[in-house]
Amino acid sequence: PILRGEFVKNVILASRDYENLLKLQPAEGGNAENNLTRENIERAVLGLLIEKKLIREELRRDLGADMGPLVARKLEKFAGDAELASAAETLYGLSLADFREEVLLPQAERDVLAGRLFLKGETFDGWLASVKQSGRITIFSSRFYWDGGEVKLANGK
Repeated sequence: PILRGEFVKNVILASRDYENLLKLQPAEGGNAENNLTRENIERAVLGLLIEKKLIREELRRDLGADMGPLVARKLEKFAGDAELASAAETLYGLSLADFREEVLLPQAERDVLAGRLFLKGETFDGWLASVKQSGRITIFSSRFYWDGGEVKLANGK
């Protein structure tokens, strides 16, 4: 399950990331890409959280106890990186430990899974599309719903 606290934390991170992007690239008048609504940010975050859960479940199913050490090896190079810690604090307001959990760990899991799929002759994007279509995903929210492939806004926007 994706709990509300995890969702809110990730929405805050995505909003900060979006605000930082806008500071670097000021919005051009009327460009929808540069004028995301809070609802669309939340929808995108919920979709990413679902993807993270699907990836983690597949790795656990595929690797079992070997998952932890494989993912940890991917993260070793970031341990104690002062420059990364400073950037995480400046850009996201996160400690290095929180940045590792929220950003680096999911990316490492994605990379490990993509590598395993490649060895099996599959693509990550193909696997993800397939598991999104066939997975049993339920969203308990009046604002969002799962359409069998992505999160949609309940109000149709």
